[in-house]
Amino acid sequence: MFFLEQVFESPRIPLKWKLVGQMDIYGNVDRESGSHAGATRNAGVKLTRRGKRVVRGVVGVSLLVVIGAGFSAVSSAATNNHQSISTSNGYVKVTVAPGETLWSLASLVADGRDIAVVVDQIVEANSLTSSDITVGERLWVPAH
Repeated sequence: MFFLEQVFESPRIPLKWKLVGQMDIYGNVDRESGSHAGATRNAGVKLTRRGKRVVRGVVGVSLLVVIGAGFSAVSSAATNNHQSISTSNGYVKVTVAPGETLWSLASLVADGRDIAVVVDQIVEANSLTSSDITVGERLWVPAH
């Protein structure tokens, strides 16, 4: 908001207004802003052309690092955690990863077959007495 000051040239001459500064929302008057309507002071940092290039470079490199880390996390999550150890009679020995169940293992290798049948094959091939499996356990799974 601009601050106007009343100016009297003489008692007979009508009242005039003179722009003398800007007023902030608290009522403080900045008389240094002068008579330039809408003038603002640049109190920020001025960068040289080289400084601007450095800032752009730092921002660009940091964005590339963040994007690269995101792609790395996605690709590592998508990779198969199973390590084939050996193959025997159409079966592959795999290591159980965290969060896997017999059903999830069977669905990975079912390849269009009935998943319940594949679960039965895994149970029979490994002589399991229950459906409980533990992380790190090595199981024979039908190859697809």
